[in-house]
Amino acid sequence: MGSSSLVVSPPDLEQTPGPPGPGGHALLVARLGTDEAEPPVIRLSAGRLSAELVSGGLRAVRYDGREVLRAVGCVAAGRALTTVVEDVSVERDAGSFAVRLRGNADGRAAAFDVRIEGHANGSLRFELSATAASAAGGIGLRVRHPVVGVAGRPVVVEHDDGRVEQSAFPDLIEPIPPFIAIRTLTHSVAEGITATCRFEGARFDMTDLRAWSDAAYETRACAPLAGAPSASTPSASEPLSGEARAATGPSQPADGARREAGVVQCLRLSVADTRTPAAAVARSGITTLGFGTVAGYFPRVGLFITPEETARTMDRLDDLLEIAPQALLCRFDPEAGHGWRALTDFAALSRSSGIPVALECVVRRTERALETLEAIARLARSAGLEPTSVAILSDEDGPATPSDGVRPPHAEIRRAAAEAFPGVAVGAAFPSFEAMNRVRPAPEQLAFISHATCPILHAADDRSVMQSLEAMPCMVRTARAVFGDVPYRIGPSTIALGACSAGIRPAENPLGGRLPSAGEDPRQRGLFAAAWMLGYVAATADAALDLWTGAALTGPAGVVDDDGGRRPAFHVLRGLARLAGTPRLACVSSRPDRVLALAGRDAGGRTVAWIANITDRLQPFSLSHAGMMPWRASVVDEVRLTDDAGRDAAPPPGVLASRGCDLSLAPYAVAMLEQVGAPRY
Repeated sequence: MGSSSLVVSPPDLEQTPGPPGPGGHALLVARLGTDEAEPPVIRLSAGRLSAELVSGGLRAVRYDGREVLRAVGCVAAGRALTTVVEDVSVERDAGSFAVRLRGNADGRAAAFDVRIEGHANGSLRFELSATAASAAGGIGLRVRHPVVGVAGRPVVVEHDDGRVEQSAFPDLIEPIPPFIAIRTLTHSVAEGITATCRFEGARFDMTDLRAWSDAAYETRACAPLAGAPSASTPSASEPLSGEARAATGPSQPADGARREAGVVQCLRLSVADTRTPAAAVARSGITTLGFGTVAGYFPRVGLFITPEETARTMDRLDDLLEIAPQALLCRFDPEAGHGWRALTDFAALSRSSGIPVALECVVRRTERALETLEAIARLARSAGLEPTSVAILSDEDGPATPSDGVRPPHAEIRRAAAEAFPGVAVGAAFPSFEAMNRVRPAPEQLAFISHATCPILHAADDRSVMQSLEAMPCMVRTARAVFGDVPYRIGPSTIALGACSAGIRPAENPLGGRLPSAGEDPRQRGLFAAAWMLGYVAATADAALDLWTGAALTGPAGVVDDDGGRRPAFHVLRGLARLAGTPRLACVSSRPDRVLALAGRDAGGRTVAWIANITDRLQPFSLSHAGMMPWRASVVDEVRLTDDAGRDAAPPPGVLASRGCDLSLAPYAVAMLEQVGAPRY
């Protein structure tokens, strides 16, 4: 049987982002839920060194195609800045580039200048200067190293006191800073390629951002320097070379009169290439997906339910039954005004759907915590609610309230929950992995452990959200190392913060844009959420999750629209719910930064694969060792979403693609492949 190809998206969309010709706005809304453009990107290169200039900072600093740094930019008081670039100039020649820009942040509360120089020898300098008013606000330089290819790998750390430490970037996520008081970091980018970052102008400490779902190690200034630049601070006019230069006195910047009263911080990056000869990195443009043997089982799938959305969920009961999740994760928070009516509605929804309730109780650590739990249990019995499990979500980081006396230990609260709900599995839930990893309750006290995640706490651009998937394998590997084989649950895990914001106030988003920590995110409506959801389950597959809750049915985190339509994520969620408890096959992507996939065997023994394009570009891929049987493809992409007749129906099967099939997926499209005529197991 000869090979054939199935192209499931128009080939003229390869040059995205940006409106792809006529109808581009509709296609962008189908992809992203919004036609709002992201900030423009200016691509810089000098020899094998390349970078992207975005919003006053650098992204994707690479050498010979290998990612050296994820980002270089500025922060204020430990949080990301909303920056506006007012003036930028870029100079390029065959062997170098130079950037000068001026901008402001947080509504002109902080003004800054950035000067960047890059050279073909692999050297880069990023210099940040800010006004004295900005210094008072804590503006400073931050540098992010990637996770993939770096986690667990050796690094040489030179500290401010001259001490040199032979160490490694953390593999597992620890609740303490990996390194502090850093002067230089040196690590291997690839065989024969070594990168050294030198930090100047302040004390720099490293934070492991994987704990908050960011796929990066961030080194940032924690004590910005005010006043005149120090002797070690380079000037903007100083030429950059590959050789080290000894400082002989205070540098004199060209605009020294302004900067003498400001803050100056600098990153110097140098790359050493010892390959002989130095050859370009050859990487195929086609992603190969390989399926192996049975590696575990798919987790149960939950839907997140709040009292505010219970009535609308009941109104969409047909959609709920179509998805058929294995659990309803129902959150109950007395301090949010939830009472007997909320529990009664949970019970009615469970009876109508036949889906059991996993109850999540928000309990503040006050002297009345135990009394609160007993009251919740009485209300639940009165409402006829019989949850199969109860998770205690306490305010691990919440400030003490005036009514706080002696806060009972978390273990005591969970013991009280077990007494209040006899015969029901009682576990611990946390608003974030970071909180769970820091508190680390004793595993023997838990029937299960659970935490929520949110990828937009610090950055909300499309690329950062998808890159958050790179942090998930590290996160779940850490959880398993700490808690062993205790049943492990994740959820709610949604793009917006609103669903997982117990005790955290989400940012208001009245304009419906991409906003860090927002309670609503427009991408939940588009293909983006479907691709991210599928990628999330793929990235956590090896954790052997007991329950994964990735969406609500209605509301901002929902998979259906208010007008009755079904969002792209609906189809992915339904497919994952149907795979729950079935064998999962090992699945390897040659380019996990482009295409992620899951594979398994359905209840009938047929091989099923779900595949997601997690980029804004057309992505070709092929199936290695696909076997002799043909495949049937069902695709959710932008073409189908802009066709009113096909928007809400189940994805129609495509033509048959036989052994060794080559396919392409449009930006953020997802596909389900079913092997036709496969033997039953």
